[in-house]
Parts: sequence; structure tokens; C-alpha cells
Amino acid sequence: MEKYKINEPVELTCLKRLKFEDLCSSCAHIQFLEGILNRCTPECLDLWLYNTDALAYLLTQDKAENLKKLKLTVSGISRESWKHLGNLRFLRLSSLFFCSNDSAHEPDDLQHWHLFCQNVSPLLEEFVTNLSNLFPPNLIFPNLKSIRIVNFIAWSYFTPDRFPSLVEITFDFDGPLTIKAQNEVPHRGVSSLSILIKGDREESYSLREGLMNLLAYLKRQFPEVSSLTFSIRRFWRTILPDIFESFSKLITLTLDGNCDFSCMSGMKESVVNENLEKGLPIERIPRRKSITDFVELETIKFGREFVMDPLMLRYCLPRVPKLRQIYLYWNGSLSTPLLWDSFSHLESIFIFFHADDKQVAMTQVAETFPNAFIE
Repeated sequence: MEKYKINEPVELTCLKRLKFEDLCSSCAHIQFLEGILNRCTPECLDLWLYNTDALAYLLTQDKAENLKKLKLTVSGISRESWKHLGNLRFLRLSSLFFCSNDSAHEPDDLQHWHLFCQNVSPLLEEFVTNLSNLFPPNLIFPNLKSIRIVNFIAWSYFTPDRFPSLVEITFDFDGPLTIKAQNEVPHRGVSSLSILIKGDREESYSLREGLMNLLAYLKRQFPEVSSLTFSIRRFWRTILPDIFESFSKLITLTLDGNCDFSCMSGMKESVVNENLEKGLPIERIPRRKSITDFVELETIKFGREFVMDPLMLRYCLPRVPKLRQIYLYWNGSLSTPLLWDSFSHLESIFIFFHADDKQVAMTQVAETFPNAFIE
């Protein structure tokens, strides 16, 4: 690493954003980054570190005082680094991302994590962490508007007293959907909720029951939610009915994952075809609760993993009564005439094209829909 050393006395006075990923345990990389940090005062710092001692050298007090946004992704944290973090003071920090593969197991480490949280809590407006289960019990975040946490089951912690400014919560689940009975205090300030279920999970009774209980609990804890994001690898037929049961008055709904026509419409494709051949209108075909029952819904967003079925465009989405906006990813089974028949009445359409999609399709959509936004 000798050739990478910074020997010239150059001051990087205009450098305000710095991102550095070091997945090697060699200290030479840390020395290299330390040389850069000694010559600048960044406002946004993004560090991905393998070395467990690195934070004590890189995140110095003079750098911490100037930071507005800090993102730390570490494989682990040494005892000295925990102690260092607990002693830092921040003056301007409003956004924090803190994820570690190693939790604060030792009592001393936990104490320093608590000190670190107490030092940042008065300032933060945005917080992402996988150590939320280790929050101090009486900690208050007076200005926090958005928080994203992993496998956190003590939702009664999110009271209006502790989080008076909270508007948005994202829950990441890569473990079981277990709910512990708690005496929740409703937080009516939270209007946006995201539930992101990770992993390739097969439908089972315990998973269906766990999700149903989770949704019911979140409805009681956050009764004023008007925007919901739900992501799962594979939808099953009761997911939309369960969401509707708890959040029937959503204004914005975002869905991502593998979802077939039956899960979206509450009807099997064969049943639809059979009844349509008999002349029965689509509205009269028996079905479960579906996307069309969200009568207050104004915006629907479909994520990258949600492959839009033409039958959804033809029989489901046009029947959402208050729909004004839709976001979707283009795929080869869609066509511009089908989009026009289904969505010409909407105020705006946002269509995302994958890199391998044909330029011709993008041109046709752009020419047909003056209210379309194409990316």
C-alpha cells in the first residue's frame, strides 16, 4: 500500500460526501482512508468496514461534530470502538444508518451503545438500525420522523411520548413473525408503514396466522396509517384479504413480490374465463376480498419483483374506484393498447423499463400517454 499513501499536503476542502467500502482486514486500507479524512470535513459519511477497531481511528470527534448524515455498516465492533462511539458528541447529525453483524453482547458494550443512542437521539430525523432491540428503555427521540428496524417485536415501545414526531416506520423481518402480547399505546401520528418479509418462505398455517396477527396488532398500534408497503418473496391468496381486514382505508399501497392473478383478484383464472363465456359480468363473479375492495385507494405502486399480469390490468386495477396514480414495471406480456384500455382515465402513470426492454415499447407508451412518466 506504499504507493497509495497521500504525502502531498492537499486539503480536500470541497469534499462533502465520502463513501468507502473496505472488506479487507488489512490495516493499510484504514491508513489510506485516515489520510483522506485528515484532509476533509465531510457532511455525509458512508463507511463499510471489516476491521473491528477501525471506527475508533476513522470517526474522530472533530469529524462527528460536522456530520449531517452517517452510514455505518460493520462486521463487528471491538470493545475499544464501542467505548469510542459512546463518547462521541454530534451537533448536526439528522440521518443515521447503523448496522452490525455482531450485537452488543457484553454489558459494557451495551452501556456504550446506550450512550451512543442517547447522544444522537435529540438530533435524528431518520434512523435505520438492526440493533433496535437494544434501545435504552426510556430513550426519547423528539425529532425522529422515520425509523427502519429489523426483527423488532416490542412495538409497544413506539409510543407518542417517546416518538412525538414519528411519521414513518419500516419493519424488516428475516426471522419468524412472532408476536408477544403487549399493552400498546396507539400512536396516531404514524401514517406510513412498511412490512418487508425477507427470505423464500413457503406458505404455512403458522406463517399465515403470524402475518394476520401482525397486521391486526399494527393496526391497533398505528390506527391512522394511510400508506402501506408490503413486500414478500411470494404472495399467497389470503395476504390481500388480511391487509384489507386491518387497513381497509389505505390511500397508498405498494406491493412487491411474486403475485399471480388469483392472489390479486380473489378469483381463479379458470373461474373467470368460465363465467365470462357464460355472459356473466366480471363484477358478478364470486370472489374473495381483493385489490378492488380498497375503495379509498388513490395510488398503487408495484415494485421491481412484481410481474404485472395482463389479466390484472384488464379485470382488477380499472375497478379500483378512486385510483388516480399507478407505478409499474413493464414486461413483455403488456402492450400499449391494453394500458390505454385500462388506465387512460388516470391522472398519471409511472412506468419503469428494465434495461433489456425494447425501445419501441417505450416510444409507443410515450406517444400514447401524455400523462405517463417513463424511466
